[in-house]
Amino acid sequence: MRFTRFYCWIRDLWQRMMSSAVLIVLVGTSTFAQQHISIHHVRMVDDDNLQAAFTVTCNGQRVTQVTPQQITLTEDGLPIRNFSLVVPGQVQQPISAVLLFDASGSMAGAPMQAAKNAGANFVSMMNGSSDMAAIAWFNEDVEIAQPLTNNRSRLQTAVASIPTGGGTAIWDACFIAMQQFDGKPMAMNRSLIALSDGADNSSVFTPEAVIQEALRLGVHVNVVSLGAGWGHLSMISTWTNGMYYSTRNPDDLVDIYAEIFRELRNGYGECHLTWKRRTCDDGAEHEIRLGIDISCGNAYTAAKTYRAPYDSTAFTPLSMRLGNSFMQGGSET
Repeated sequence: MRFTRFYCWIRDLWQRMMSSAVLIVLVGTSTFAQQHISIHHVRMVDDDNLQAAFTVTCNGQRVTQVTPQQITLTEDGLPIRNFSLVVPGQVQQPISAVLLFDASGSMAGAPMQAAKNAGANFVSMMNGSSDMAAIAWFNEDVEIAQPLTNNRSRLQTAVASIPTGGGTAIWDACFIAMQQFDGKPMAMNRSLIALSDGADNSSVFTPEAVIQEALRLGVHVNVVSLGAGWGHLSMISTWTNGMYYSTRNPDDLVDIYAEIFRELRNGYGECHLTWKRRTCDDGAEHEIRLGIDISCGNAYTAAKTYRAPYDSTAFTPLSMRLGNSFMQGGSET
């Protein structure tokens, strides 16, 4: 046993020395490959299964060809070996989007007509079966003109009927429009596409509340700013892994909405892991840790927490007292 402990001490010392040597090489070599993993969300897809959406990059370039053999996944430190993996391009992702339009007075005329053209073109790109969309508009109030449907004719009618006039309550509109997804089956690419030409002047909800609701519902918020871009809109798209566009030319809107559609179809370039969760309904936060070996510099892991639901009928916290117990580490029996 003494020899084993001495060997382990020498091995650990050698590993620390080698790590230091690698660090020196990293600092001194600007061309060394850099890997990064981003876990965008972890959510329950049903009562038993969890899903994590993530992207991985090498030297800033997104890597989409990931295999299960390259993945190390743990839940609260316990390894998860049985999981399913979906990568971009493997399957064509159905669209599930709410198109939200600024109908305030400043949008009257050419801006609104361009917005309607962009919305109509987006709807025409849908497949009429698995693709779903809703149409909403706002001024100081919020109107769901057409709830989620795959009926393109109804969607086109709703787009054509958007009025103009009044103030701007974009935060309220985003929050309310996202409720279209509440209670619906968990799609991989739930999306809100919000168009506005100005700052909010009428909302009760805050940008922070919109971000929290989007994360709760697993919604990517894509923002199109017509006119001068401003910080809160881009912040929301960043925090929800959506996209942000800013243009002063209304004629750009058709191309922007078409690009958003293609990104939605590709699932935002995200990979998705699904597995049977180990945790019970204790209402506590649990950590998911993901590692991917793509031969891109040093190994890299990312972690994200999720909160399990609480079911008092299935989980009851119990207190436990062991007394004055002591365990000696590093020994065998």
